[in-house]
Formats: sequence, C-alpha cells, structure tokens
Amino acid sequence: MEADLWLVPLGGLIATPVLVSSGFAPAAAAAASLFVSLGNAAASTVSYWRQRRVRTSALVRLAAAAVPGTVLGALASGAVMPAAFKALLAVLLAACVIHMLVRRRATGGAARPATGMALLAAAASFFAGVLSSFFGIGGGIIYVPLLLGIMGLTMRESVATSQAILVPVSLAGVLSHATLGHPDYWQALLLMSGAMAGGYAGARLSARAQEGRLRVLVAAVMGVAAAKLAADSVAEA
Repeated sequence: MEADLWLVPLGGLIATPVLVSSGFAPAAAAAASLFVSLGNAAASTVSYWRQRRVRTSALVRLAAAAVPGTVLGALASGAVMPAAFKALLAVLLAACVIHMLVRRRATGGAARPATGMALLAAAASFFAGVLSSFFGIGGGIIYVPLLLGIMGLTMRESVATSQAILVPVSLAGVLSHATLGHPDYWQALLLMSGAMAGGYAGARLSARAQEGRLRVLVAAVMGVAAAKLAADSVAEA
C-alpha cells in the first residue's frame, strides 16, 4: 500500500492537460496549475505535519535548490508554442504512466553514500523546479523518487516531505509567472480553492488508499490526457 502513496501529489499533472486542452495558452495553463499545486500542497502539508511525517532538513535543502529553477521554467513557458508545449507534456505524461505501471516497489529508509549525493540531489531539485514552473506540475513526481532513492526517507515520509517542498516551490513559480503577467487570477483562485479541499482530504485518505486501483485509475486518466494532447499537437503543427 505505501508504495502507491506517491500518487497523492499529482494534481498539477492532471490540471495542466485539462487547461491546455480547454484553450489556455501554455504559460497561462502552467500558472493556473501552479495555483492548484500550491493549494493542494499547502492543505495536505498541514495534515502531514500533524502526522509528523515531514522531514524538515530535506525540505529546506531541496526547496532552496529548486526555487531558482522556477524562474527559468516560467520564462520558458512564455516562449514555447502551444503545439510544442502539448507535445512535450504528452511525452511527460506517457513517461509517468509507464513509470507507474512497470516500476518496482520502493520502500526507502536506507542511508545512501554521502559522496556526491548532496550535489546530485541539488541538481535534481533544480531540474524539478524548472519542470514545475514550465508545466505547472508542482514537481512531486520527481521529489518522491529523489527522497526515497537519494535522501533515504521511507515512502510515507517521502510523500509528506515532497508535498511540503511543493509549497515554497509552487509559490516561487506562482510569483515568477505573476511577475511575467501570465495568470488569470480569477480562474486560478477558483482552481486553488478546490485543490486545497482535495489536498487535505487526499492526505487523510492516503493512509488507506487501495494500492492497485489508485495506480491504474491515475494511469488511465493520464494516458487519455497524453493521447489527447498528442493528437492536438499533431493537428496544430
């Protein structure tokens, strides 16, 4: 069961495809989706913090490395063509679907060698910050494996800490997009209010989530979204 708790922080990966398919420009979709990620992460972090599952040292180190990347991601999202953005997002979603369906279980909890690992974790977190702000996905899809494989946290700690990391990272992305004039604030705030309710409920339900069903359901939704985005990208090219 715990191996599938990393599915909790996928709000942005669902929101962005819906928004771009609804006609939002790439930068506007990424900005609005980051509001979703911020609301979801903030609400779920409150619950996780009360459960004492957040590891503060990992939170501070990885968030500090990711925040500069959010500026680069916001700038890039404003320059990319819609067809290219949809194609790149379709590839990302397809990769996530494959990862969900074929990956092995990981439990974490074992310390990793210190040499070079801190630098690797910082580089991966910076890259997650770029992806977060470019696609509006938050970055949890990168942080959970990173916290498990490099930082040595358990699955339950990794999910909780990844959501806590997404609070400053998503906030930095929102501010970067706002500085560039990308968000539609009314739509973004409506999405954020729903995400906050869903994030708090999701964190509480994650402890008793059905293992196989949740993975297949999310993979199916993301697979359909990837196919739709790929078709739209070809049609617009």
